[in-house]
Amino acid sequence: MTRCIKFCLFWNCAEDPVCYEEDVTFGGMYNFIGKSRGKLKVAGGHNWDCISAQDQFHTLRSCYTFGAGDCYEGQLKARFSGDPELGGNWLVGGNLDGWKKDDPTAHPSLDVIDILDFGTFVSQYEVCYGNPPDGDTPCGTVGPNADINGDGCVTMADYNFVIKHFMESAKDCCCGPQDAIQPAPLAEVSVDQLRQMGMGELVVADLNGDGLVNAQDMDAFMQGARPTKTSNDRNGGKGLRSGR
Repeated sequence: MTRCIKFCLFWNCAEDPVCYEEDVTFGGMYNFIGKSRGKLKVAGGHNWDCISAQDQFHTLRSCYTFGAGDCYEGQLKARFSGDPELGGNWLVGGNLDGWKKDDPTAHPSLDVIDILDFGTFVSQYEVCYGNPPDGDTPCGTVGPNADINGDGCVTMADYNFVIKHFMESAKDCCCGPQDAIQPAPLAEVSVDQLRQMGMGELVVADLNGDGLVNAQDMDAFMQGARPTKTSNDRNGGKGLRSGR
């Protein structure tokens, strides 16, 4: 499957990084950790220290710090892999609101998998993208897109990624985000707050109707409760892509 990955290259922490997006083709459904190889052209003239990567539709920010052996014949090599239990670099599925990073009105907890990601999942539940279903999200895709595993549809398999990594944060490297300034994740949000934040489409995640979206609604979803609105009522339900 093909996913748009945003890369940012750092040479120091006093200047802004050089960022760019690139379509990367991975090994396939359930098999996209450490299964992609590709070459990207980047600007020269700097001693690059670190590179970050993120699929802004589905994952947290991951990164790689370059070592002495990572530059050979003018080519830098980066590997986003490792054992999560040991703190390795990897692209973690479940962060479904990272695509709003360039929206100045977005809630600041975009680098954390929290209740807003659960809400995004519920708002897209049972939506299929493309005809036939297509799990690709190349650069130019319009969000949201909650198909984490790349099978083209939003199902319980995608929810498993969200719940497995719930409350995990982006990696603290490449000059940030730093733990001291990391925004607190949202464990609970009210229906009124969602509307005030311009995220009224997530109100459907209040499955028990108490005016809050929280762990009780996550439990209700696991017990079989489902949103009452159809996919046509949900933002992004048609899975449209921009022409960019």
